[in-house]
Amino acid sequence: MVYKEAPMEKECRPEPTEKTSVPGGFAVDLATMGAKQTEKFFKAQTELLSMVVESSRTWLDRAQARAALAAEFAAGATAAKSVPDAVNAWQNFTSRQLEMVTEDSKRLLADSQKFFATGMRLVSSAG
Repeated sequence: MVYKEAPMEKECRPEPTEKTSVPGGFAVDLATMGAKQTEKFFKAQTELLSMVVESSRTWLDRAQARAALAAEFAAGATAAKSVPDAVNAWQNFTSRQLEMVTEDSKRLLADSQKFFATGMRLVSSAG
């Protein structure tokens, strides 16, 4: 028994037309609107990213200040010749540490408010 190959069917593709856009320039308007939205998105992303970078640098500086404070305390505690000297070093360290915690809390709140305000402004202007 000999099998014959079935004839290949033509692919069903729509015939190309000369006009691919809707009359009235709707496709051009849509492309322009898409380009503007993309530009807004990238601008918003850049603005938020620069805020994150700035905040990261600030927090890195704060971490370095804390490390310097700890090193200063270690030097003071090591140099203490009496219990009152050691207590004084400890009090100075904890006092400065509490000041730093207060400053860090204020900075965190300010950074958060700035970030959310910018985010809300960018979201509301995207529409």
